[in-house]
Formats: sequence, structure tokens, C-alpha cells
Amino acid sequence: MVIIYFLYSILFALTLICPLLKANHWFIRAFDFPRIQIVLLNSLYLILTLFYLEDSIWGILISSLVILSFVLDFYRIGPYFSFYRNESEMIGSKLDKPHLKIMSANIFVNNREYHRITQLAKAEMPDLLLLLEPDHKWEEGVEELKEMFPFMKLVPMENTYGMFLFSRFELKNTEVKFLVDDNVPSIFSKVVLEDGEELEIICVHPRPPRPNEATSLQRDAELISVAKYVEGKKDKPILVFGDLNDVAWSHTTRLFKRMSGTLDPRVGRGMYNTFPVKWRFLRIPLDHIFHTPKLSLRSLSVSEDIGSDHFPITASFDVLRDGSDSGKPEAKDGDDVEESKEITDKAKNYDGPLKEVRKEDE
Repeated sequence: MVIIYFLYSILFALTLICPLLKANHWFIRAFDFPRIQIVLLNSLYLILTLFYLEDSIWGILISSLVILSFVLDFYRIGPYFSFYRNESEMIGSKLDKPHLKIMSANIFVNNREYHRITQLAKAEMPDLLLLLEPDHKWEEGVEELKEMFPFMKLVPMENTYGMFLFSRFELKNTEVKFLVDDNVPSIFSKVVLEDGEELEIICVHPRPPRPNEATSLQRDAELISVAKYVEGKKDKPILVFGDLNDVAWSHTTRLFKRMSGTLDPRVGRGMYNTFPVKWRFLRIPLDHIFHTPKLSLRSLSVSEDIGSDHFPITASFDVLRDGSDSGKPEAKDGDDVEESKEITDKAKNYDGPLKEVRKEDE
């Protein structure tokens, strides 16, 4: 048992130190994700400390570090509990404003139950539907969605980074951009609502930090690229959504929010965990929706299982045209600007992973 406790001590040290580092190696960034689970494990660790450490300087030090870890994790994940102040206020729904309902779903490329996302779209009737990871087989499998949505932009890819955007409203100036990686697209478009009001959307799905992806550099650089774009238009109604392959409380995502001037509608409302579907205890919020203050949240929810490893996430927003804002974004500082530039410069000289993800049905 003492050996187990010793190994647990090493793991605990890693969970405490790694998230504080700004290094982008996948092993370090991986500790950003399971902060909810680490809080629970640290509770067990504290109990073990009471049994296996004597009343000594070492014991006091370990206990103090556990408490410090709790404080840091509360700082990270605390804003996503209901007792925290809402960052994005629901002010538009009280007024007669044009609104838009969006659904973002990572469908998992090996999932062939095409009918499940179609049935969900019929039930929830989103105005915009974003599918992530579709390949050419998915293009054939969602023919019914093509009949439901008159406007679309389909980017099927065989490397798990495909992207389908369906819309009930006109899509204008739609562009597929490869911001950092020639194999990872993003969709930029304007949406023309029924009354002629326009808002801009940016659909993203950057690479994750995992062993075959080497580092989080490409993900971080793509998010910074989007943040800089949005920053120049933050007085306009803009939505950024998709699978960011990052959690809301990570350093990278918080940097993205400050640099872009966007709001997170989950702050003060809940975590809205979307991944993984099969393991409830391990669930974390990987699918995100951010918006500028010129949009006001009307509703936010996690949708039902569609046979993927992700749950879809759905939200509706009101467009604010009377000069009001739905919230005040966090301010960026000089360190944020410098770090963003450093990430962007490093990404210019990074070629990315050598191997693409192989699909199960190949």
C-alpha cells in the first residue's frame, strides 16, 4: 500500500505542476483535460495522506500541496458551476429580436448510423447544423439532411477533419480556410437571417494534443488565428463553434477568449460535458460555442446520443441591434499578445504529424 501511495504521490505532483506550464508537448497539455476527475482523486489522496503520513514536516507539506491543488482547480473549473456569475446574460430573449439556433455534432467518422443525426435534426430543428469528422461515405449517408437544409457547405475528408455545414438561412461569402494545417479546414461564413440581419460564423475543429499529433501547437495556433480575426470584429455578432479538442478551463482556451473578446455561455451555468459518451465519470466539455457580446444566449443544452463518441451541443442566440451587450469579455494584456505571437511564429515552422488517423473501416 505504501508503494501505491508513493506512485500516487508522483502522479499527484504531475497533475499539479503540468497545467501550470506553458509547454505545448502533448503529455503536458493532456493534464488540462481531466481536472474534474483530478479533484475527486485528490480527495482520495487527502484521505490516504491522513493514514499514511505522520504528523511531520513532510506530511504537512503534502497536505498543503493537496489543498493548493484544490484551490487551483477551483480557479479553473469553478466558473462552470451554477453558483458563479453568468458571463453571458440572457437579455435578448426579453425583446423581439431575430434569433438563430445552432447544433454542433462530432459524428465520429466510423459511426455509420446516419439516421440518428437526421432524426435529431428533425426533432430539434436547428437553423444551422455543423457535422464534424464526416468523410465521403457520410456525404452519401445524409442525403435527407440535404433535403431539409437549402444551403450547405460540404467538406468531406478521410482524415477525421471533414466538416459539413447545413443551414436553413442563406450562407453568404462562405470560405473554407486552412489556417495552420493543409489537412485541417475551418469554415467562415455569414448567415442572412429572415429579416436580412447578418451574423458571422466560424466553424473549427483543430488537431488535438495526443501522441501521434506530437504537440498542441497546431491547435493553439489555429485558435489564436481565429481569435485575432474575431478581435477585429468583436463589435459584430459572431459565433465560433465546433470541437476545439480542448477544455473550457485550459490556458489555451482562456487565452483564446481574452484575445478574441468572446463570451462563454457555460460560465455560471454548467460544464455541458460532451465527451466521451460511454464513460460518464470521464466526461469533459470538448465541444464549444463562443460568441461576441452582440449576441445574447437564449438556450443551451447537450443533445442525445447519436452513436458517436461525442454528444451534440445545441444553443440559440438573439442578435442585439440596439447597442446593448450581453456581457463584458475578459481583457487581454501584454503577456497575452506576446504569447499569441510566439505561438503563431512557432506554428509557421511546424509541419505537423507525419501520419494521419486511420479509420476502422479501411
